[in-house]
Amino acid sequence: MKISDFISVVGDLEKRQLGDPVFWKTRAKIGDHFLSKPLDRQKISAHFHEFLSKWASYRHEIDWQKLVNSWGGEQQILAAGLINSHLESASDLELSKAASLFNHLWESSIAGLGTTNISKLLALGLPSICMMWDQGIMNDFKKTNTPPRPGFRIRTVSTYQKFLLHRRMELNDLITQIQAQRLTSRDQAIIWLRQLPTRVNSQSHEKPLAKLVDEYYYWESRR
Repeated sequence: MKISDFISVVGDLEKRQLGDPVFWKTRAKIGDHFLSKPLDRQKISAHFHEFLSKWASYRHEIDWQKLVNSWGGEQQILAAGLINSHLESASDLELSKAASLFNHLWESSIAGLGTTNISKLLALGLPSICMMWDQGIMNDFKKTNTPPRPGFRIRTVSTYQKFLLHRRMELNDLITQIQAQRLTSRDQAIIWLRQLPTRVNSQSHEKPLAKLVDEYYYWESRR
């Protein structure tokens, strides 16, 4: 991905106020760190349902009680440990833990909660390291080779983990481009990128790089 394309798409989304304000409003309603504690059925069923409906992703009734019951102490501890993790600097172990949360929900076979909605739930709770995906984004991910998707000899690495590893690679490529372009440090390049929305729209706010790339690919996969 060229940094000029990334900046252009982020700028376009923010100018048109399409930078996913519903996402942040939903996160505030449920609670910033809701995945690090027992799930509140009332909040999840009301606000997550509303969020999915706005994005036409609530196609089947979700078994809310099974979702609440499935989110046990082990998952809460893992989520709590990832609160301060950022995709661009996350270790392979951190990405493995994020993927294990995804796999846990998938293997729990919760009615109405497929791979797309699982990724949205995790992204709402951990927006700095987890990213949303859907069929359009997945199709793009499978065919992309700029940079190439990392190869894995260990077949147990999940598809979602491969997805996060690839996005981490792309984020670091963007950071490197900004470092070279602006002759600045890695830390300053990250800050500059996170603040992109605020330089385009005074009503916007700083965002995690994972969320900015998430929005970039959502828009690109539909243009």
